[in-house]
Amino acid sequence: MTASRRSAGLDGASDNLALLFGDYADEYDEYQARQKLSNLDREHYARLDEALNEHAIRVVERMRKERREMCFLLIGLLRNPVGLETSIVTVKNLLSRFRYLIIADFSQETVCETINTLSEAGVPQAALKGMQVDITDGLSSVARYYMEDLFRETADEAQFHEAAMKLGATTFQDIVNRQPLAIHQRQEQLPRMRKNLLAGGVCTDRERQWNLSIEGEPVPLDGFSAQMVTAGYLVPVESTMWDRFTEVCGQTNRAGVGVNQETIARRIESITQIFGFIARFNTETSARFVENIYRCNPQVHGQLLTDVNTIPQDTDSASPYYEEVGMQTRFDTALFHQRVQELLGMRSKIQPLSVWDHRSTPESHSHQVCTIRIDPLIASRGDSIIS
Repeated sequence: MTASRRSAGLDGASDNLALLFGDYADEYDEYQARQKLSNLDREHYARLDEALNEHAIRVVERMRKERREMCFLLIGLLRNPVGLETSIVTVKNLLSRFRYLIIADFSQETVCETINTLSEAGVPQAALKGMQVDITDGLSSVARYYMEDLFRETADEAQFHEAAMKLGATTFQDIVNRQPLAIHQRQEQLPRMRKNLLAGGVCTDRERQWNLSIEGEPVPLDGFSAQMVTAGYLVPVESTMWDRFTEVCGQTNRAGVGVNQETIARRIESITQIFGFIARFNTETSARFVENIYRCNPQVHGQLLTDVNTIPQDTDSASPYYEEVGMQTRFDTALFHQRVQELLGMRSKIQPLSVWDHRSTPESHSHQVCTIRIDPLIASRGDSIIS
């Protein structure tokens, strides 16, 4: 390997859509920073590290290759993951030994900072390659704008409920159909995209995005892990929306008109409709991402670590996490398996032991987290397994 190639970045390392919708990446960075400060659930992070460690070992065993010949992709790590979602043991014994360790995120700043942190922890600088990518193909930004428009002018509970019902009736294809116009409008608003911080240039060909290479030489993926991103595409706008819900419910409460069973039923229906859309969007978008990566890397072993359910625990009926709402799905595993079957001919299952509870904000709700592992597509039989 030449010295220039060791220091070179991935070809087309920066996603043109991620650059185009960069302000959303900034919002996600701010959200992630807040979450990290308030979300030091050590048991949860230990489980994430354990899942990553087991998956990396599994990839090595199944590929039957030396680690120094392998390429592993991590999507959505925290900016400073060492000691939290990945232990120093995992870094030194596994991650540092791959030929290439690709760090991918929607945010360039997160990619750069994570690479620096991993380098300081012992991963060779030459092995670390940065990749800015919007794994939703811009759809998270399209959905965000749509949700903001729906709820921005809701002045009371009746209007919020109307907006929630409209969102609940919105299909994934409706969001896909809005994508071309949203991209065109964005390009008109931002004639120049933000500065690119990563070596390797900008990728504009969505069909070739996961055909990775360095200076023209292919870099096929052996394994990847998406770290708690596939149920979080919309979290910044969700936070704003739920704040609005609490505000309009508070107006009703302060008006002294009384909160009867009809009011509570309407609130629960609003919450249920919103979560229904969020689950469909997260699931359909993730299935498309898996399809995209496997079309270019049919040999890769993949893993998704994702929230699957939100469990409300608040006793305040004006809270979106009101306990009477009951458990709400954020990622529909049955729908995901169905879509992967349709798109790739892969059948799948989830082992119950891979689910654990994560109390991110114990005063209001907790999450159930699931590990989904995906084995390579066997083209001759189409019988890969997700487990």
